[in-house]
Amino acid sequence: MNRLVLFCCVFFSLQNTFSQTNIYHPFPHSGALWNVRISGSNQCHTCYIRSYWISGDTSINGSTYHKINYSQAVGIMIPPWWSCFYSSSPSGNYYAGALREDTIQRQVYFVPNGNSSDTLLYDFSLGVGDTIPNYDNYFGSVLTIASIDSVLIGYNYRKRFNLDNSLAVLIEGIGSTSGLIEDIWVFECGGYLECYSENNQTLYPDTSSQCEIISSKPELKSNQCKIIITPNPFHTTARLERSPVNYQYEMSELRNSQMRIYSTLGVLVREEKILNLNSFFLHRNGMNDGMYFYELRTTDSELINTGKFIVE
Repeated sequence: MNRLVLFCCVFFSLQNTFSQTNIYHPFPHSGALWNVRISGSNQCHTCYIRSYWISGDTSINGSTYHKINYSQAVGIMIPPWWSCFYSSSPSGNYYAGALREDTIQRQVYFVPNGNSSDTLLYDFSLGVGDTIPNYDNYFGSVLTIASIDSVLIGYNYRKRFNLDNSLAVLIEGIGSTSGLIEDIWVFECGGYLECYSENNQTLYPDTSSQCEIISSKPELKSNQCKIIITPNPFHTTARLERSPVNYQYEMSELRNSQMRIYSTLGVLVREEKILNLNSFFLHRNGMNDGMYFYELRTTDSELINTGKFIVE
Protein backbone atom coordinates (compact mmCIF):
# COMPACT_ATOMS: atom_id res chain seq x y z
CA MET A 1 0.00 0.00 0.00
CA ASN A 2 1.52 3.31 -1.05
CA ARG A 3 1.50 6.42 1.10
CA LEU A 4 -1.33 8.09 -0.79
CA VAL A 5 -3.65 5.11 -0.36
CA LEU A 6 -2.68 4.81 3.31
CA PHE A 7 -3.34 8.53 3.83
CA CYS A 8 -6.74 8.24 2.20
CA CYS A 9 -7.69 5.26 4.36
CA VAL A 10 -6.68 7.06 7.55
CA PHE A 11 -8.39 10.28 6.43
CA PHE A 12 -11.71 8.63 5.64
CA SER A 13 -11.53 6.58 8.84
CA LEU A 14 -11.06 9.77 10.86
CA GLN A 15 -13.84 11.46 8.93
CA ASN A 16 -16.17 8.54 9.64
CA THR A 17 -15.32 8.61 13.35
CA PHE A 18 -15.84 12.37 13.50
CA SER A 19 -19.19 12.14 11.72
CA GLN A 20 -20.36 9.47 14.15
CA THR A 21 -19.36 11.43 17.26
CA ASN A 22 -20.86 14.59 15.83
CA ILE A 23 -24.25 12.85 15.97
CA TYR A 24 -25.86 12.78 19.40
CA HIS A 25 -26.70 9.31 20.67
CA PRO A 26 -29.71 9.53 23.01
CA PHE A 27 -30.79 7.08 25.68
CA PRO A 28 -33.04 4.28 24.38
CA HIS A 29 -36.79 4.27 25.03
CA SER A 30 -36.94 0.54 25.76
CA GLY A 31 -34.93 -2.67 25.74
CA ALA A 32 -31.96 -1.31 27.74
CA LEU A 33 -30.17 -3.12 30.58
CA TRP A 34 -27.48 -1.86 32.95
CA ASN A 35 -25.65 -4.25 35.31
CA VAL A 36 -23.96 -2.38 38.16
CA ARG A 37 -21.84 -3.35 41.13
CA ILE A 38 -21.01 -0.99 44.00
CA SER A 39 -18.30 -1.60 46.58
CA GLY A 40 -15.10 -0.06 47.82
CA SER A 41 -12.98 0.41 50.88
CA ASN A 42 -14.17 1.01 54.42
CA GLN A 43 -15.39 4.40 53.16
CA CYS A 44 -18.33 2.58 51.56
CA HIS A 45 -21.45 2.20 53.66
CA THR A 46 -23.03 -0.48 51.52
CA CYS A 47 -22.38 -2.83 48.63
CA TYR A 48 -24.74 -4.34 46.12
CA ILE A 49 -25.20 -5.71 42.64
CA ARG A 50 -28.09 -4.43 40.54
CA SER A 51 -29.72 -4.88 37.16
CA TYR A 52 -31.59 -1.83 35.87
CA TRP A 53 -34.00 -1.90 32.94
CA ILE A 54 -36.58 0.35 31.30
CA SER A 55 -40.09 -0.73 32.24
CA GLY A 56 -42.58 1.30 30.22
CA ASP A 57 -43.51 4.96 30.44
CA THR A 58 -45.17 7.18 32.99
CA SER A 59 -46.34 10.80 33.14
CA ILE A 60 -44.97 13.16 35.81
CA ASN A 61 -46.00 16.80 35.92
CA GLY A 62 -47.22 16.58 32.35
CA SER A 63 -43.99 15.16 30.93
CA THR A 64 -43.33 11.61 29.70
CA TYR A 65 -40.67 9.61 31.54
CA HIS A 66 -39.24 6.13 31.16
CA LYS A 67 -39.67 4.04 34.30
CA ILE A 68 -36.50 2.42 35.65
CA ASN A 69 -36.92 -0.84 37.56
CA TYR A 70 -34.25 -3.02 39.11
CA SER A 71 -33.45 -6.26 40.90
CA GLN A 72 -30.65 -6.45 43.43
CA ALA A 73 -28.69 -8.35 46.03
CA VAL A 74 -27.46 -6.27 48.96
CA GLY A 75 -24.26 -7.40 50.64
CA ILE A 76 -22.08 -6.57 53.59
CA MET A 77 -18.61 -5.07 53.17
CA ILE A 78 -16.04 -7.44 54.62
CA PRO A 79 -12.27 -7.32 54.87
CA PRO A 80 -10.30 -7.29 52.74
CA TRP A 81 -12.00 -4.13 51.60
CA TRP A 82 -13.36 -4.33 48.04
CA SER A 83 -14.95 -7.65 49.07
CA CYS A 84 -18.72 -7.94 49.45
CA PHE A 85 -20.52 -10.86 51.05
CA TYR A 86 -23.91 -11.76 49.57
CA SER A 87 -26.16 -14.10 51.52
CA SER A 88 -28.68 -14.49 48.70
CA SER A 89 -29.06 -14.10 44.94
CA PRO A 90 -30.45 -10.94 43.32
CA SER A 91 -34.24 -10.74 43.37
CA GLY A 92 -37.16 -8.35 43.19
CA ASN A 93 -38.68 -5.94 40.72
CA TYR A 94 -38.29 -2.57 42.38
CA TYR A 95 -39.02 0.92 41.07
CA ALA A 96 -35.93 3.16 41.13
CA GLY A 97 -37.39 6.25 39.48
CA ALA A 98 -37.97 7.69 36.04
CA LEU A 99 -35.82 9.20 33.27
CA ARG A 100 -36.59 11.75 30.63
CA GLU A 101 -34.26 13.25 28.08
CA ASP A 102 -34.12 16.59 26.32
CA THR A 103 -32.35 15.53 23.14
CA ILE A 104 -32.06 19.10 21.90
CA GLN A 105 -30.25 20.27 25.04
CA ARG A 106 -28.58 16.84 25.41
CA GLN A 107 -29.63 16.61 29.04
CA VAL A 108 -31.04 13.69 31.03
CA TYR A 109 -33.29 14.19 34.06
CA PHE A 110 -34.22 11.73 36.81
CA VAL A 111 -37.07 11.57 39.34
CA PRO A 112 -36.09 9.23 42.20
CA ASN A 113 -38.74 6.98 43.70
CA GLY A 114 -40.74 8.98 46.23
CA ASN A 115 -39.97 12.38 44.67
CA SER A 116 -42.28 14.52 42.58
CA SER A 117 -39.70 16.67 40.78
CA ASP A 118 -36.67 15.80 38.71
CA THR A 119 -33.00 16.73 38.89
CA LEU A 120 -30.39 16.95 36.15
CA LEU A 121 -28.64 13.58 36.03
CA TYR A 122 -26.44 13.97 32.93
CA ASP A 123 -25.51 16.92 30.75
CA PHE A 124 -23.82 15.87 27.52
CA SER A 125 -23.65 19.43 26.21
CA LEU A 126 -20.79 20.33 28.57
CA GLY A 127 -17.28 21.10 27.38
CA VAL A 128 -13.77 20.67 28.69
CA GLY A 129 -13.32 22.45 32.01
CA ASP A 130 -17.03 22.47 32.87
CA THR A 131 -18.12 21.17 36.27
CA ILE A 132 -20.44 18.18 36.56
CA PRO A 133 -23.77 19.63 37.79
CA ASN A 134 -25.66 18.56 40.90
CA TYR A 135 -22.87 16.25 41.94
CA ASP A 136 -22.42 15.64 45.66
CA ASN A 137 -20.30 13.03 47.39
CA TYR A 138 -18.97 11.99 50.76
CA PHE A 139 -15.52 13.44 50.10
CA GLY A 140 -16.69 16.86 48.90
CA SER A 141 -14.85 16.48 45.60
CA VAL A 142 -15.70 18.64 42.60
CA LEU A 143 -15.62 16.87 39.26
CA THR A 144 -14.80 18.62 36.01
CA ILE A 145 -14.49 17.40 32.45
CA ALA A 146 -10.81 16.89 31.70
CA SER A 147 -11.15 15.90 28.04
CA ILE A 148 -13.64 14.69 25.46
CA ASP A 149 -12.94 11.95 22.95
CA SER A 150 -14.80 9.00 21.42
CA VAL A 151 -15.28 5.34 22.24
CA LEU A 152 -16.62 2.48 20.13
CA ILE A 153 -19.98 1.37 21.54
CA GLY A 154 -21.34 -1.53 19.55
CA TYR A 155 -20.64 -0.54 15.96
CA ASN A 156 -20.68 3.24 16.34
CA TYR A 157 -18.49 5.79 18.05
CA ARG A 158 -20.00 7.90 20.79
CA LYS A 159 -18.68 10.86 22.73
CA ARG A 160 -16.83 10.01 25.91
CA PHE A 161 -16.35 12.59 28.68
CA ASN A 162 -13.23 11.94 30.76
CA LEU A 163 -13.40 13.34 34.28
CA ASP A 164 -10.85 14.95 36.53
CA ASN A 165 -10.28 13.17 39.88
CA SER A 166 -12.17 10.06 38.79
CA LEU A 167 -11.52 6.93 36.76
CA ALA A 168 -15.16 6.94 35.67
CA VAL A 169 -16.22 8.38 32.32
CA LEU A 170 -19.54 9.55 30.89
CA ILE A 171 -20.79 8.05 27.62
CA GLU A 172 -23.65 9.34 25.51
CA GLY A 173 -26.75 7.16 25.64
CA ILE A 174 -25.39 5.01 28.48
CA GLY A 175 -24.57 7.29 31.40
CA SER A 176 -21.62 6.78 33.71
CA THR A 177 -19.23 3.84 33.96
CA SER A 178 -19.91 4.10 37.70
CA GLY A 179 -23.50 3.07 37.05
CA LEU A 180 -26.78 4.44 35.79
CA ILE A 181 -27.80 6.43 38.89
CA GLU A 182 -24.90 5.65 41.23
CA ASP A 183 -22.47 8.26 42.57
CA ILE A 184 -19.47 8.75 40.34
CA TRP A 185 -16.45 6.83 41.61
CA VAL A 186 -14.23 9.07 43.73
CA PHE A 187 -11.34 7.94 45.92
CA GLU A 188 -12.17 4.45 47.23
CA CYS A 189 -15.90 4.01 46.94
CA GLY A 190 -18.38 3.92 44.09
CA GLY A 191 -20.13 1.94 41.43
CA TYR A 192 -18.87 -0.05 38.47
CA LEU A 193 -20.84 -0.61 35.27
CA GLU A 194 -20.19 -4.24 34.42
CA CYS A 195 -22.14 -4.24 31.17
CA TYR A 196 -24.81 -2.50 29.14
CA SER A 197 -27.06 -3.94 26.44
CA GLU A 198 -29.87 -2.85 24.13
CA ASN A 199 -32.43 -5.31 22.78
CA ASN A 200 -30.33 -8.27 24.01
CA GLN A 201 -27.23 -7.00 22.21
CA THR A 202 -24.30 -6.17 24.47
CA LEU A 203 -22.75 -2.82 23.60
CA TYR A 204 -20.49 -2.21 26.61
CA PRO A 205 -17.75 -3.12 27.40
CA ASP A 206 -17.78 -4.94 24.04
CA THR A 207 -20.12 -6.84 21.76
CA SER A 208 -18.69 -10.27 22.60
CA SER A 209 -19.63 -10.14 26.30
CA GLN A 210 -22.89 -11.48 27.66
CA CYS A 211 -25.13 -9.00 29.47
CA GLU A 212 -28.22 -10.42 31.13
CA ILE A 213 -30.17 -9.66 34.29
CA ILE A 214 -28.03 -10.80 37.20
CA SER A 215 -29.63 -13.88 38.74
CA SER A 216 -26.93 -15.45 40.90
CA LYS A 217 -24.74 -14.08 43.66
CA PRO A 218 -20.99 -13.71 43.06
CA GLU A 219 -18.90 -16.58 44.31
CA LEU A 220 -15.38 -16.62 45.69
CA LYS A 221 -12.67 -16.25 43.08
CA SER A 222 -11.53 -19.55 41.64
CA ASN A 223 -8.01 -19.08 42.96
CA GLN A 224 -9.22 -18.95 46.54
CA CYS A 225 -9.12 -22.03 48.71
CA LYS A 226 -12.56 -22.92 50.06
CA ILE A 227 -12.56 -23.28 53.84
CA ILE A 228 -15.46 -24.71 55.84
CA ILE A 229 -16.12 -23.80 59.47
CA THR A 230 -17.93 -26.59 61.24
CA PRO A 231 -20.22 -26.54 63.08
CA ASN A 232 -21.64 -23.23 61.89
CA PRO A 233 -23.29 -21.71 63.89
CA PHE A 234 -21.29 -22.80 66.95
CA HIS A 235 -21.43 -22.06 70.66
CA THR A 236 -17.98 -22.70 72.12
CA THR A 237 -15.65 -24.34 69.57
CA ALA A 238 -15.47 -24.94 65.82
CA ARG A 239 -12.99 -26.40 63.36
CA LEU A 240 -11.64 -25.04 60.09
CA GLU A 241 -11.72 -27.69 57.39
CA ARG A 242 -10.59 -27.54 53.82
CA SER A 243 -13.24 -28.24 51.21
CA PRO A 244 -12.46 -31.21 48.92
CA VAL A 245 -12.82 -28.89 45.91
CA ASN A 246 -10.14 -26.49 44.66
CA TYR A 247 -6.59 -27.48 45.55
CA GLN A 248 -4.96 -24.23 44.52
CA TYR A 249 -3.08 -24.06 47.82
CA GLU A 250 -0.98 -26.90 49.20
CA MET A 251 -1.32 -27.76 52.88
CA SER A 252 2.19 -26.45 53.48
CA GLU A 253 1.02 -22.99 52.36
CA LEU A 254 -1.83 -23.08 54.88
CA ARG A 255 0.56 -23.70 57.75
CA ASN A 256 1.56 -20.56 59.66
CA SER A 257 -1.23 -18.63 57.94
CA GLN A 258 -3.18 -15.97 59.77
CA MET A 259 -6.88 -15.63 60.41
CA ARG A 260 -8.39 -12.20 61.09
CA ILE A 261 -11.90 -11.99 62.49
CA TYR A 262 -14.07 -8.91 62.02
CA SER A 263 -17.46 -7.77 63.27
CA THR A 264 -20.24 -6.86 60.84
CA LEU A 265 -19.09 -3.23 61.23
CA GLY A 266 -15.63 -4.12 59.95
CA VAL A 267 -13.94 -3.85 63.35
CA LEU A 268 -11.03 -6.25 63.89
CA VAL A 269 -12.06 -8.53 66.74
CA ARG A 270 -9.19 -11.01 66.85
CA GLU A 271 -6.16 -12.37 65.03
CA GLU A 272 -5.38 -16.08 65.09
CA LYS A 273 -2.21 -17.75 63.88
CA ILE A 274 -2.81 -21.13 62.26
CA LEU A 275 0.19 -23.38 62.70
CA ASN A 276 -1.55 -26.37 61.17
CA LEU A 277 -5.00 -26.25 59.61
CA ASN A 278 -5.64 -29.92 60.43
CA SER A 279 -5.35 -29.27 64.17
CA PHE A 280 -6.73 -25.74 64.40
CA PHE A 281 -9.77 -25.03 66.57
CA LEU A 282 -11.63 -21.74 66.67
CA HIS A 283 -12.71 -20.94 70.23
CA ARG A 284 -15.39 -18.47 71.22
CA ASN A 285 -13.24 -16.82 73.90
CA GLY A 286 -15.60 -14.00 74.78
CA MET A 287 -17.10 -13.29 71.36
CA ASN A 288 -20.70 -12.12 71.67
CA ASP A 289 -23.56 -13.85 69.89
CA GLY A 290 -23.83 -12.75 66.27
CA MET A 291 -22.30 -12.93 62.81
CA TYR A 292 -18.57 -12.50 62.14
CA PHE A 293 -16.47 -12.35 59.00
CA TYR A 294 -12.95 -13.62 58.54
CA GLU A 295 -10.07 -13.51 56.12
CA LEU A 296 -7.33 -16.09 55.84
CA ARG A 297 -3.92 -15.03 54.50
CA THR A 298 -0.60 -16.75 53.87
CA THR A 299 2.64 -15.69 55.54
CA ASP A 300 3.19 -13.46 52.49
CA SER A 301 -0.18 -11.74 53.11
CA GLU A 302 -1.74 -13.35 50.04
CA LEU A 303 -5.48 -13.71 50.46
CA ILE A 304 -6.56 -17.35 50.63
CA ASN A 305 -10.17 -17.18 51.73
CA THR A 306 -12.93 -14.96 53.13
CA GLY A 307 -16.09 -16.16 54.80
CA LYS A 308 -18.47 -15.83 57.71
CA PHE A 309 -19.56 -17.72 60.81
CA ILE A 310 -22.17 -17.30 63.51
CA VAL A 311 -21.71 -17.56 67.27
CA GLU A 312 -24.81 -18.33 69.29
